[in-house]
Amino acid sequence: MYSSKLSVSLHILSLVALEPCPITSEYIASSIGTNPALVRRLMSSLKQAGLLRTQTRLGAQGLGRTPEAIRLLDVFQAVEPVTPLFDQHLATNPKCPVGAGINQILTSLYSDLQQDLRHSLARVTLQDVIQRFPASVRQAQTAPSTPGNSSSERSNRMHIYLIGASGMAGSAIYQEALRRGHKVTAIVRDAARARETLGVQADILPRDAFDLSRADLADADVVIDAFSIPSAQAYRQVDLAAHLIALFRETDQPRLLFILGAGSLFDAQDHLYVETLKQLPEAASWIATPVAQVKELEFLRGVDNVNWVGVSPSADFAPGPRHEPKVGRDHLLRAADGTSHVTTATLAVAVLNELEHPSIKQDRFTVSD
Repeated sequence: MYSSKLSVSLHILSLVALEPCPITSEYIASSIGTNPALVRRLMSSLKQAGLLRTQTRLGAQGLGRTPEAIRLLDVFQAVEPVTPLFDQHLATNPKCPVGAGINQILTSLYSDLQQDLRHSLARVTLQDVIQRFPASVRQAQTAPSTPGNSSSERSNRMHIYLIGASGMAGSAIYQEALRRGHKVTAIVRDAARARETLGVQADILPRDAFDLSRADLADADVVIDAFSIPSAQAYRQVDLAAHLIALFRETDQPRLLFILGAGSLFDAQDHLYVETLKQLPEAASWIATPVAQVKELEFLRGVDNVNWVGVSPSADFAPGPRHEPKVGRDHLLRAADGTSHVTTATLAVAVLNELEHPSIKQDRFTVSD
């Protein structure tokens, strides 16, 4: 009897085909709903079969072949041991005419069925699997893999400076921006750690964000603040916003985009969500962060001579695959399942959509799956 390895492996390969790489095993596991260790074992088998490209610490780098050249049979053979399709009960009664002959008959029948299965798997490719996804999911597959491929892409290409690029939100935005052909410079304190997350080819400016000068960002089209810090110093989120605003007073470029929290959104009763968060039993250990993010938005809304925009995720914000983003303004949004959640990849899509097609200035928007 076969396990779920084929299904999980096809999930891995589909994700690699449709998401910007590199993709870590932890990210893939969050999509599958399984343990990263299992994902790594299967990725190793897929790599050995030439179906997947991986790199230590960085995860999946891309497919080993085009989706059209990866047959389901190839995936099946890479991850499943040679084993009978069906188990047989061998302790039959040899004195019974049926018991004496049934296993020989079933062995032949099951062998034929197994061959039929292999022929069927050989006729279906990974591309056939991908084509069954909605167009909104498949659009990533046709995005340019090399920045600036066409003249129109080069003319619209932005230089994005990204503070906190190795963090949860920042790394997703970094990958989405690269996927769309933009130049991204990661502003981080730990360059070695950032390269483990973003890749050895990442363009990195090793700098404490509070030391940034206007000269450091002279060629920036966009500066994204995805800065995160332990709750004990959450007030520094407001300090960094003030520092960036001060650098670009009375300018219209670069555009500043701030990753805010969900605490400043209103619920269905028009109550600030941060007040709900304060009631949670464990809130004392982390509530300073959403409180500071509320203050950060209050500060930004008093700024009318800098080109800024803010974005708040939904109540549940976690790594995961992209969905078609739902965008709102000041109230918590709910996904199709009735809960308020958004993945890092979905937020990144919404952020790049807004940067490429500006619709909000000096205000905040929110995103849901």
